[in-house]
Amino acid sequence: MIPRQTRIFAPYRLPYRERWVETLAGKIIGPLTTQFPEVLFWFSRYGDYRAGSSEDTDLTNMPNGFEQNGIFRSVRFRYWLTSEGERDAFETQLSQLIAKADCWIYDCRLYPDLVDLAKKRFCGGDFSDGRREQRRQLVAVFNNATCKLFMHMLAGPDSIGEFRLEENEDKQQNPNGSTFESIHHIFCNITEPPLEVLVVDPVMGTRMYHEDKVTLRPVRVRF
Repeated sequence: MIPRQTRIFAPYRLPYRERWVETLAGKIIGPLTTQFPEVLFWFSRYGDYRAGSSEDTDLTNMPNGFEQNGIFRSVRFRYWLTSEGERDAFETQLSQLIAKADCWIYDCRLYPDLVDLAKKRFCGGDFSDGRREQRRQLVAVFNNATCKLFMHMLAGPDSIGEFRLEENEDKQQNPNGSTFESIHHIFCNITEPPLEVLVVDPVMGTRMYHEDKVTLRPVRVRF
């Protein structure tokens, strides 16, 4: 397998306003992965200042309209291909869809999937080569299933070209109307991960995203 990745930047204009990730996925990742249904893939969203955005991207030739209040929005798209021929076909189609959707990438490059998906963040205990190889595949498949669910829930485009996630009418189980509320509940039910929010009135955050240099009060969350 050939592990590859790119970083797709979304502009600050319609239809990439409120639901920019859903719209980017609907316009680019959906058609691409439908054309190549056997390709394992996953994606994740980011909002970074210039320093973070330029870590792996040369922003010199980025068109206007992709920065607002110093923030660049992007989706990191990772995928595994079986041959150089499939790589050429896949990335040619990817580039065409990105251009048609008025988004932008700098390049497509090697994805160090073992380093990323089997680092100590994702693999505790035995950190041997063999176990890391297994963990890399398991995390890749897990992320792929999550993204396939996301794509399956997409609705659109609407009259302005925007996509959105389906509205779930079972408000007892999904009070905010998101099917992922139940998916998240089942995940937590199976794994019972330690969950908490950090509170400093009126701000709430997590260990990953929190206010610096302030006194925080951790509150456990039960699902």
